[in-house]
Amino acid sequence: MKRLAAALTPIGAALGQISLVDGIDEAGNGRAPILRFHASSTNSACGSVDLQPLGREVMRQLRHADPSIAQWQKAFPVFVDDAEWPGSDASPPVLGRYELLPDGARFTPRYPLMKGLKYRASADLSVLLGLRDLEHSTPSPLVFSLPREPTVPSTVVDGIFPSSDALPENLLRFYVHFSAPMQSGGVQDHIVLLGSDGQPVAAAFLELTTELWDPAMRRLTVMLDPGRIKRGVGPNIELGAPLRQGDRYTLVIREGMRDAEGRPLLRSFSKSFRVTAAIREPIDPGRWTVDLPASGTRQALVLNFPTPLDHALLSHTIRVAAPDRARSVVGRIELDREETRWAFTPSSAWVAGPY
Repeated sequence: MKRLAAALTPIGAALGQISLVDGIDEAGNGRAPILRFHASSTNSACGSVDLQPLGREVMRQLRHADPSIAQWQKAFPVFVDDAEWPGSDASPPVLGRYELLPDGARFTPRYPLMKGLKYRASADLSVLLGLRDLEHSTPSPLVFSLPREPTVPSTVVDGIFPSSDALPENLLRFYVHFSAPMQSGGVQDHIVLLGSDGQPVAAAFLELTTELWDPAMRRLTVMLDPGRIKRGVGPNIELGAPLRQGDRYTLVIREGMRDAEGRPLLRSFSKSFRVTAAIREPIDPGRWTVDLPASGTRQALVLNFPTPLDHALLSHTIRVAAPDRARSVVGRIELDREETRWAFTPSSAWVAGPY
């Protein structure tokens, strides 16, 4: 901890002492602002970082400034703390929401925090307000972590979409569904595409600095390199498409991936498939067929597609407008038959009329 404190750069004079959690004593005389992490009472992986108390004049100026998210991230950032390089901000700040309290400011992460991972919060309100003469001393950053509980692995891969075992040569993405929330970071080390010879396909995936997780952290989008798929561009000319018609492949999710509790997957998961001709025709809703429900029932409205469609997009891009067209009908969507069937069951019985 002494090494960490020595390496950290002093921050702006808008704050007083900053407190540390996990058994580290708070400092301060009760008048200066401090940073505190507050764990949620309902979810052990959630919480917020509060900056309190701030003086009346500082609060007045903050309300008047109405900072943007980008400005808050510079003045009041929270980072994953790198043990190898204390004080380094090489990675982007943790995403979240900022709000003003009656006497301070609060940062709430967008996604649950990872247990066992160390975080660091700091603040320099002079970035926002340009304050120069403040009474209190410059603080040290807040370093905190959530304890990792020893648990037995139980999270598994629920499935991979597209679910068909025959996929087009120009497929762009896979969706990997997990039975519980997962951790972000380093997933590329645990996902591999194997060719028919059992060897990894080189440079198959698009390398992203930010992983593509849904808000619940239970669905990961894995992108094949679009530069290799789009015909006539450099990567496609040099390497060809990552999937080749007529060949067989296996997508493997290794058990080293960790869930939100820090546990590895219970077991690895693999999806084998063969590659068919590329699909280049646009989607034509005129070729869809509709199975209509009867009024007065909660029978499902069913759409049938001639070819599989994108699993994630089908879950939220089709809606049913009520007869008055002022609202959408509330109900449940189910997808099956390898994403060629969309079924919508309303929460209340259908009434006669145009939808």
